[in-house]
Amino acid sequence: MANAEDEMVVNNQRWPMKESYIPMHTNQPSTIIYPPNTAGNFNLTPQLLNMVPNYHGLHNEDPYLHIKDFFELCAMQQIQGVTLEGIRLHLFPFSLKDKAKIWLNSLDAGPITSWEQLAIKFLKKFFPAQKTRLLKREFQTYQQEDGDQFWETWE
Repeated sequence: MANAEDEMVVNNQRWPMKESYIPMHTNQPSTIIYPPNTAGNFNLTPQLLNMVPNYHGLHNEDPYLHIKDFFELCAMQQIQGVTLEGIRLHLFPFSLKDKAKIWLNSLDAGPITSWEQLAIKFLKKFFPAQKTRLLKREFQTYQQEDGDQFWETWE
């Protein structure tokens, strides 16, 4: 039998001390507050989840293109009793992987109540203002080189 020092008492039960160092599984509060009455109506099938585009948060990925692809998928979905906003809010976390998923999970619980809020936070994180300024400067300072066809330059 273990020493009294090696045991602790929880709810009038004795537990070995080593048990207190094992993290308990708890439900993490969601970053997203879903629209009312959508949880019971929403069924995510494996086929639907396989169709969701992935965004990893890498510097060479285009967050605007990701949202465009994501919108196209959501527009094809019709779930009785669930609005398009609800579909987007439920599916978007499944589109995020790696760094992007870590970012979403690091947000405070419950601040996002609409698709617009989620999209703004996503774009602020993965397409920051300095990147916009850099691209704008590239466009403004671009010059057509000698021998370049106008239509190629324009494209």
